[in-house]
Amino acid sequence: MRSALSKGFPTSLLALLLLSPGVLAQGLLEAPEVTAPSGYTSTPSAFLATGGDVFDGLDIGISASFGYDSNVRQSPGLPVAPIEDDIFFTISPSLRYRSVGTDWFIGGNASLDYTSYLDDSDLGGLGYTLGVQFGYEGNPLTVTGQLGSSYRTGVNRYYNSQAVDTLNFNASLAASYRWSAKTDFDARLGFSSSEPDGNAFGGNQNANFDLTAMWRATPLFRVGPGISWSRQTGDRQGDRDTIGPVVRANYQLSDKIAVDGTFGLDFVDGPGGSDTAFSMRLGANYRASAMWGMNLSLYQGTQADVGRAGQFRETSSVRLGYYRKIRRVNLALGVSYETNDYSSNLAVAGGPGDYLNLDASLGLLTIRNRVQTSLFYQWQQQSGGNRDWDGYRVGVSLNSAF
Repeated sequence: MRSALSKGFPTSLLALLLLSPGVLAQGLLEAPEVTAPSGYTSTPSAFLATGGDVFDGLDIGISASFGYDSNVRQSPGLPVAPIEDDIFFTISPSLRYRSVGTDWFIGGNASLDYTSYLDDSDLGGLGYTLGVQFGYEGNPLTVTGQLGSSYRTGVNRYYNSQAVDTLNFNASLAASYRWSAKTDFDARLGFSSSEPDGNAFGGNQNANFDLTAMWRATPLFRVGPGISWSRQTGDRQGDRDTIGPVVRANYQLSDKIAVDGTFGLDFVDGPGGSDTAFSMRLGANYRASAMWGMNLSLYQGTQADVGRAGQFRETSSVRLGYYRKIRRVNLALGVSYETNDYSSNLAVAGGPGDYLNLDASLGLLTIRNRVQTSLFYQWQQQSGGNRDWDGYRVGVSLNSAF
């Protein structure tokens, strides 16, 4: 969901599906998609969006939240930057569609996101999220792709905790070819960019490609070596190219366990001189029963630092989520930790530092089981980087699909 603090984070039903720690999906379980942290803050939810019934494949939804933020500008509390609290309100209508019943599929999602603050009106405004997904699921070839764009505004800790409007774009294409009963070839290509509004900061662009030969060790487990290439650059940075070996592994047990991970050793050519770095993306879902489950995301990677000219930020992050269903009540708990360093040889003052997030939400289906009502609490703390701050948010959110 989109952050009440940052207002630009998507609140569409699709975003709920991908990001909520309280995923209660039915059927085949999938490993969560692991991406680099955005710097914005997301609002926790105890629910997965329910499907609508306008016609097959289409969901129409609306979500709203109302709450209190104890530190809307992520201020360290200095005399020149006093702590400000505020009351916020958000509302987001959304559409999500996926075709059904054929080898080919196409889908899309769209949402508008509006946030208003009682005192800090400059933090409020209108954002959007748009996405298209497509693919072919056949034998021996499977191809999937997606295109997406979003406009986000709000406080972002990567932009020195300033309110920033950003226009984001992402695209990806993945293909898998069954060479034999034991061997698959997988290829993935991706691109993303983030451009801030105004000249105070620079944007960044990231491209990556990997090719792996996957050995089907068992009907449930695949593992194999490959090679990966990436390029990170920014409006105020040079090009940073990496190439190196990777190992990818995935495991899937129907609706119980799903794990997908890629681990790489990157040989770096770019700002700061030649170097080596470690990269990792690991997503895991575990559903013990219809009553409870857990999910895990691990990320290690490098991006052009949007708040520091000439710098590249190395980020390591982990998130662990737990959900529990108790009669008609859903409980979701989550903890996230992120640490950052710089890969440049230049001296750096300030920076994003280390970041800790704890969240909890408690939800109940109301109004003939059509409205999901959640109470949420979230505590955040950043330390290091000459900007120490903490704050909490508490409120209520309503979600419904038609």
